[in-house]
Amino acid sequence: ALDGLMKLDPSQAYSLAKKYSNGARGKLAEVSTTAIMANASVDDFNTIFTDYKNAPLSQAKIKQTIVFGKYLAIVKNADEVRKGVDEIMNVRKQVPEKYRGFIDTAIKQTFNKIAASKRAEGNTDLSNYVDGLLK
Repeated sequence: ALDGLMKLDPSQAYSLAKKYSNGARGKLAEVSTTAIMANASVDDFNTIFTDYKNAPLSQAKIKQTIVFGKYLAIVKNADEVRKGVDEIMNVRKQVPEKYRGFIDTAIKQTFNKIAASKRAEGNTDLSNYVDGLLK
């Protein structure tokens, strides 16, 4: 139901996801995290990061990686962005090497968006760090 609500009323889905995400498991945890990431403010970093980090490796987590990356592009705190991109790299390392080719393109595109956002904010050090992760 929350998944459908995200399409109809994202702000209502965000409110419900924040309310019910604590302790959620399975599909509810996955959809809640996605709803929060898609509509989050920069103040939601700790919740989003913890949910993303604690989610088991799955196809859903790989999909969430792209949404998480879009969220990181709006985060202003450089330490939080660095922590987030480092966690994306940790997730990538969990994927067996023979399958990484399937996800590397999407992760690289995500990192390019984060780096461009940080460059536009004037943080060239962070932009260069993100750019160098998948070279």
